[in-house]
Amino acid sequence: INAEYGSRVLDQMEPIGTAPDNPGVSTATPLEHAQVQNATAVDTVLAPPTALTGKPTAPSDSGGDSLQQLDRLARQCEALKSKQEQRERDMKQKDRVRDKVSQLESKRAELQMQLMRSAASANTVSDKLKSVLANGKDISKKRVAMEKAALDQVAGAVSKRRVRRRQAALGHAYRLAGRSTFSVGDDSNLIGVCLDTSSPSGEFVEPYYVVLGLDPLLVHKHTLPYFIPVQKMAKDRLSTSIQSFLDEVSDYLHGFVMRREQLHTLRQAHPDLDRIECTVPLDYVEISNRYYKVQVAYDDLKAVLPQRAVVIQTSRSDQIRDPEAEMVFKKSELLPAFEQLLASK
Repeated sequence: INAEYGSRVLDQMEPIGTAPDNPGVSTATPLEHAQVQNATAVDTVLAPPTALTGKPTAPSDSGGDSLQQLDRLARQCEALKSKQEQRERDMKQKDRVRDKVSQLESKRAELQMQLMRSAASANTVSDKLKSVLANGKDISKKRVAMEKAALDQVAGAVSKRRVRRRQAALGHAYRLAGRSTFSVGDDSNLIGVCLDTSSPSGEFVEPYYVVLGLDPLLVHKHTLPYFIPVQKMAKDRLSTSIQSFLDEVSDYLHGFVMRREQLHTLRQAHPDLDRIECTVPLDYVEISNRYYKVQVAYDDLKAVLPQRAVVIQTSRSDQIRDPEAEMVFKKSELLPAFEQLLASK
């Protein structure tokens, strides 16, 4: 803007030392003429635009005009600055829009590729269907074979389901009596039964296992003690009820474990006993010290208390029997009966 105003001033200035066109005006000296031209240039720069265009303007104070011109220039600068900032914002907005368009174009290209792959896959499936339809007879044969295989599979599944239901019913019944069932490999015709045993105090001792065949119903394997007549019980009980067979097996195990725990408790309470002898099934036990000799016999292997007892006082020379002590041993377990015998000594 200053350059524009300066150029206009230079156009209006006359060369120094030349005379004006009017011959009636006297010429001035070069110094005076220069002073006049300088004053004219300042007035021209500070004058409003109408003075430069040649239009008549009202006379005004030169200082006020200068301030107005400066204020106008400041406003014009602010306007230019605002336009520049707006231009920069527009450029940034264009860049963001350009990036967004680029992303959308990339996504469109990706979707086009997916559509092409889907079309190719659809074409592949269509070709396969055409091939299958072309071989209609083969499809019919295969369908019949597949339906037959499916029916066989369903029949097998139903059979297995029945077996599992039977096993589940057995397991539920056995679990209520301290027993549990388990599967034996992949053979659906076998079922395992776990028989838990416990001490007189209720503490768990050890389990025993019986594997039963369901069709036909028989004892496949077991871990029961050898003196329990498993095969005889299976022959007598399995044909009637599995529950009845397992109840009798549990009775044998309970009697054996209880007799064994009674003898173990007696040994712990009286380690000074001279001798304790017994059979493997614990159907006969002999206990002796310097005062007594006790013999008890269990005629029934399911029994917890002995059916026969002999108590002899070895401290006497005649070694007579003690009938009262014998009755105590028949009605009590080994430890309380033996301690009662020692207390009466």
